Amino acid sequence: MAQELLKEIQRHALSSQINGPGMTKHMKRYLLHASS
Repeated sequence: MAQELLKEIQRHALSSQINGPGMTKHMKRYLLHASS
C-alpha cells in the first residue's frame, strides 16, 4: 500500500512541474492520508 502511495506521489510530483504549485495541495492531502 505504501509503495503504491509513493508511486502516486511521484506521479503527481512529475505533473506538478507542468501544472505548477497548485498540485502541492494534493501532495499534502496524500501525506495526510499516509500518516493517518
